[in-house]
Amino acid sequence: MGQRDPYRTNTGIYIRWITVRKRSVYLLSVSVLVAGSALALWMLLSGESASAGPDPVENEPGKAVVLLAVQGTVKVRKANSYQWIDAYRNMELGGEDRIQTAKDGEAQVLLLDGTMYRLGPLSILVIESIRQNTEAETKNAILLTSGQVAIHSVEASDWKTPRARGTAGPDTEGTLVYDERQERTDVVVHRGRVQMRAGEKEVTVESGQRAVHSASNRLRVSDLPGVPTTASPPDHAELPPGTTFALRWRSVRNARKYFVVLDRSPEFPDPILQSVVSGTSVTHEGLNAGTYYWQVTAIYADDERGAPSGPSTFTVTRPFSKPPPELVVYQPDVKIDGLVTVEGRTDAGARVTIDFGLGDEPVSVRDDGSFTAYVRVRKAGSPLRVRARNEAGGMTEKTVHAILRNRLAPDAN
Repeated sequence: MGQRDPYRTNTGIYIRWITVRKRSVYLLSVSVLVAGSALALWMLLSGESASAGPDPVENEPGKAVVLLAVQGTVKVRKANSYQWIDAYRNMELGGEDRIQTAKDGEAQVLLLDGTMYRLGPLSILVIESIRQNTEAETKNAILLTSGQVAIHSVEASDWKTPRARGTAGPDTEGTLVYDERQERTDVVVHRGRVQMRAGEKEVTVESGQRAVHSASNRLRVSDLPGVPTTASPPDHAELPPGTTFALRWRSVRNARKYFVVLDRSPEFPDPILQSVVSGTSVTHEGLNAGTYYWQVTAIYADDERGAPSGPSTFTVTRPFSKPPPELVVYQPDVKIDGLVTVEGRTDAGARVTIDFGLGDEPVSVRDDGSFTAYVRVRKAGSPLRVRARNEAGGMTEKTVHAILRNRLAPDAN
């Protein structure tokens, strides 16, 4: 491309012109096409990213914190961000991340060492620090700014509310509640021990006790009401279909009423039965084939509730025209981070589930009937109940334990 000197016409007007070579036209056309293609690709990728959102990821070994379960409306605000995003199952979390549940929301947070936090409705939880590996000296630490969280600690873990703080000891189960309107912190210990501090006051809350810190800075400890013991049906019983089921338990001294709940999950997110009764039994009928869980809580004169009984389970069977499937489960392989590999084999076409304390989780079965599953357990020795079912309703169950050896599991249970 070249530029010519101006040319003056008879009218006195100067005209400047430019000559353009074919090579210049070719290069200009190619440049425009490349730029347009890049712009279109960028717009396409941006649109897909905005519309699709983050894809749920599987719980990979080595993740320090994951959302094990999400129910209802749950939001997460990542550290150094002001945006609340939708939570999803197996979402990875980090230090200073916030979890918020709506009125219909619940969330379960699983840590690397097996510690679990279950966040109730209308709650906000901040993960202040986490143990990145099992050898680290750093404790897990959470801040509950409102609502309630059930704590199942494997190793010692710290907790805080805006008005109090403390430490849940190893192998401790309890509930932490903070009422921001009344500025009240309530700690209930079902198992283990919790240290609680508020200002210059410090108390030890043992199993079966409750500690309350009020806005007036009063800190007091009291004994919980007794815990009922489930009696019938026996735990892990198999019951025939089409019968009326009577759930029975042993009475607790000074209890006026009992709260009974029945569900298909040991977390009781969607109860089939919820009932408050004055006696020690309740009946229910019309249960379909499957596994069920139930528990009982004593209620006292001032409507104070004790700790619930541990979930008991039973299975309703159904008539089947052929034998239940064969099931062989090999002794699980346990890693130091709590990841357990479970392998076995069953009949081709059978369905396999594993219950490691959170209800039946489906397992993919290969065409030849072999299967491999990966689960996390709170501690070595935890029972894993593997069930195989065929299309006729037949079921075979084997129980193995997460221990450090590799041999064929016993056929007991």
